[in-house]
Amino acid sequence: MNISGILVVVASERVEAMVTQLNQMDGIDVHHIDAATGRIVITQEAETISDEVDGLKRIRALPGIILAE
Repeated sequence: MNISGILVVVASERVEAMVTQLNQMDGIDVHHIDAATGRIVITQEAETISDEVDGLKRIRALPGIILAE
């Protein structure tokens, strides 16, 4: 099992919608939300490193994502 911490940045007006969307994704837990700056800290659990990378790619492809690292 691989666990990674990811910082997600979105426009401040999209934070609530993005948190809802992230919470619906398998293996994702939202840990911190800073609505003023649009920063969301999440963890991702994945079986393999390849699955971990694929999950990050899925997050980056979500509409409204400015940054996911």
